[in-house]
Amino acid sequence: MTQSAKVTGATQKLTLDAIVELIEIDIDGFSEPVYITPGPLNGAPVKFGGKIYHPVPLESRGWETNGQGQMPRPIVRVANTNNLFSGLVQNFDDLVGSEVRRVRTLARFLDGQPDADPNATFPVDVFRVERKLTQNKLLVELELTAAFDQEDRKLPGRQVIRNTCTQRYRAYSTATGTFNYDRATCPYFGSKYFNISGAPVSDPSLDRCGKRLSDCKLRFGNNATLPTRAFPGTGKY
Repeated sequence: MTQSAKVTGATQKLTLDAIVELIEIDIDGFSEPVYITPGPLNGAPVKFGGKIYHPVPLESRGWETNGQGQMPRPIVRVANTNNLFSGLVQNFDDLVGSEVRRVRTLARFLDGQPDADPNATFPVDVFRVERKLTQNKLLVELELTAAFDQEDRKLPGRQVIRNTCTQRYRAYSTATGTFNYDRATCPYFGSKYFNISGAPVSDPSLDRCGKRLSDCKLRFGNNATLPTRAFPGTGKY
């Protein structure tokens, strides 16, 4: 997408409004794109083109084309506020393949401003998530690649682990006497309980998943489509 005439004109003035960076992540299987921005505007979320971009501490680099023939591979680091991005990464295969759009505009063109214009943008950068570089309690770091630069891509995009499922199992709260599913990604809601060794137990507080394929079968049955995120069919060569 080319730079709008309004932005071109505004950047040629002696004084320049603040440039606002907006990030859109379109996740396959998620109801709508995730809209985020590095910081609030006057203490509130940023609105542009009718979309609300929620302020989340983030930083990015490497968007520029260097002219040497190599396509840029931007790095986006997003603070793991309220475990939001950990949940997205766990539920949607490390976000691999998700489209990421970086929209930049000037503060004067945001919704609610006198010169509001949703078409007044710098060239929009369109990339896809190539792989997850880092995930911890503080941040999630993603490497992007150009949407049309898919040569030599390897599938699956996430790490292949043969005997350990990476789903997050439910946690039992002794305070409430119920299971907490806030951070769980495993879809098991059953009332059969097993300890970490796979032995049946009657006390729900002892319910643990051993992350093995056998543990998945205990809960979902041998004939069910198992939600394991392990790769039991892989072998070492």
